[in-house]
Amino acid sequence: MAKRYSKSEKTALLAAYAASGQRLSEYARTCGVSAITLRSWQRAAQEVDMSGFAAIERSELEGLSVFRLVIGHATVECGTLPPAQWVSELLKRLSA
Repeated sequence: MAKRYSKSEKTALLAAYAASGQRLSEYARTCGVSAITLRSWQRAAQEVDMSGFAAIERSELEGLSVFRLVIGHATVECGTLPPAQWVSELLKRLSA
């Protein structure tokens, strides 16, 4: 039966691959994961990296003090800029 990798394990393996300087097939043999699997993890990670953020267009009626974060189908909007720690915790919880 094939091993199931957690999200953190996948992220760690992809980061190690990026730092290794090896070709994908070489690194796959080194870590014991197929090259096809590593490539699919890379593609999924790229989609996640790009899909969560959208440009914000403001109308003239909107004030400049509106904070809006769009992640997938979820939108968080605040009348003022929230503390950085709050935003950081929100992003961590949404990515878990």
